[in-house]
Amino acid sequence: MSDQQKPGTPAVTSAAVNAASPSDSATLQMLVQLLLAERQEALLEREEKKKAAQARNEQQQKNAEYAEQDTINIQKICSHRKGGKGLKGPKVDYAVSFHTFVNSESAIRCLICKMKWKNTDTPEFLMRRGKKVENHTGIGWKDAYRMVTESSNTATSSEVKLVASPEAAPKVDFEKVGRSAVEI
Repeated sequence: MSDQQKPGTPAVTSAAVNAASPSDSATLQMLVQLLLAERQEALLEREEKKKAAQARNEQQQKNAEYAEQDTINIQKICSHRKGGKGLKGPKVDYAVSFHTFVNSESAIRCLICKMKWKNTDTPEFLMRRGKKVENHTGIGWKDAYRMVTESSNTATSSEVKLVASPEAAPKVDFEKVGRSAVEI
């Protein structure tokens, strides 16, 4: 027994294939063809799944862009006032809310269109995720704060015990964090 079989090598050797009858080699060849066909089918199935996932991602991206544009259009035309579409009274009452977060940052939000203003926003630009974005409402922090003072809504805050000198919130690099990060 000088020919020892190494682990991982097939049990069928070339001498055994040569010694096999013609029907055995035909069976072996048919088996190899079936295995190759099965592998090819699995490969095609994997490629189809990859293409379907890519098409799904593209459609989700288009849907997200459409929804974002729709939200922007709604925010552009919103009056940020309470009262609906009927006759307006002489008193102006804005539907905005002033909220202070746990990290002592504040934001003003319209309760109708969900527009949010931060203290770094100007009528020309909004600061979002550390970048300047065009302000589609034309309302900056000062105007939004004026709306808060003319609103009957009360200010809210996160339930946290404030100290004399609150710690500044660490700056977040949204490029490293990714798209799924939520900005308050």
